[in-house]
Amino acid sequence: MPSTQNLIRKLDLPFRILIYFYERLFFKHTESQALINMDIKSENLIGKRIICEDLEIGKVKDLIMDANKWKVTHLDVELTKDAAEVVLGVRKGGIRNLLAVSAVNGIEEQITLKVSKGQLRIYLVPPKLHS
Repeated sequence: MPSTQNLIRKLDLPFRILIYFYERLFFKHTESQALINMDIKSENLIGKRIICEDLEIGKVKDLIMDANKWKVTHLDVELTKDAAEVVLGVRKGGIRNLLAVSAVNGIEEQITLKVSKGQLRIYLVPPKLHS
């Protein structure tokens, strides 16, 4: 009779494959959602463009982390002039705001958001108000 450890090793790969297809089928993962769950270095995020619908929001300048949970909570974003005008009503580029990572849909060559331009204001916080 095989040992329990050998049995677990033999069942591990088929079980992982089953879980993979189960998640694909019922949770409808996309490639961009899968990328969010990957480990990404900060150097690969800083400088990336952020896109919301057809509007370039700006570029990532820094990451904000919750020190208690060791989790990134916000992206420090330098807004484009167009984004500042559309979202904040200010006609000035270069304004820095913190964008909640819950608004992120995917990370590839650029960062795409899952919220609309109209909802974007909810996810942006001026740096001084965030503590």
